[in-house]
Amino acid sequence: WEDAEIAGHTLGHYMTALSQLYAATGAKDIEERLNYILRELSECQAESGFLFASPEELFDRIERGEPAWVPWYTMHKLFEGLVSVVNMDVDGELADSIKGTTKEVTSRLADWTYGRTSSWDEALHKVVLGIEYGGMNDCLYDVYLITGKEEHLAAAKAFDQVELFEKVLKAGVGDNI
Repeated sequence: WEDAEIAGHTLGHYMTALSQLYAATGAKDIEERLNYILRELSECQAESGFLFASPEELFDRIERGEPAWVPWYTMHKLFEGLVSVVNMDVDGELADSIKGTTKEVTSRLADWTYGRTSSWDEALHKVVLGIEYGGMNDCLYDVYLITGKEEHLAAAKAFDQVELFEKVLKAGVGDNI
């Protein structure tokens, strides 16, 4: 997967695993690895806030209705990893530094996401939500809880599939949709 359009998919899972391992063990080598990853991500992040293992063109292609292999689904994995690091239940100078760097990277990436989603009209919104986007709304709601930025809340709502929610509500618990 890492040499295809879904590149970067595993990094979010890896960061989540490391944050859980570090919280459980306090192992210094895990703390140092997290610190290294977050420093490198911060250094690689574009001025716009974009941070991804594949070019931004994948998102452009989705918006043009052209084939691209699930960039929002992959972005969801990255956000989940970042949120896991911010929410680690650990203290200490380096851990606080890691969390601070992670919050900054996460906020800037969510700013980029808001910049994209805020330009969608209803037709484009349907195109994007017609492609696998994972839990972008869920992870962006978590980001909003971290940053408190209204733009991040708006970005989360851009991934809400309201028609699906309404069908589930109408169907009732246990009924077929």
